[in-house]
Amino acid sequence: MVTLRFYANSLYEAGDFTKSREVFEKYFSKAKPEDLVAKDFEDYGKALLKLKQDSLGVIALQKSLSINPEQQEILQLVGDTYFKNKKFPQAIEAYKN
Repeated sequence: MVTLRFYANSLYEAGDFTKSREVFEKYFSKAKPEDLVAKDFEDYGKALLKLKQDSLGVIALQKSLSINPEQQEILQLVGDTYFKNKKFPQAIEAYKN
């Protein structure tokens, strides 16, 4: 499982967002929930945002925040994504946190 995690993260860092998404989804389907960490959902969410899948990206970023709510950069990214999509009430809530 750890190999899939590192492979998906390295694909994300290399800019291969489509392949990264595919590997993350395979990893998520095989990993135990207690083995998942905030960074997994952070990179998965960011890859989805790069692929213009904003709604799914925000869901993944919110999962990351549920594991580690102290991620100010992720809160900012969620707010920016909502703002870009003209979801102003949600953007305000994200920026408040």
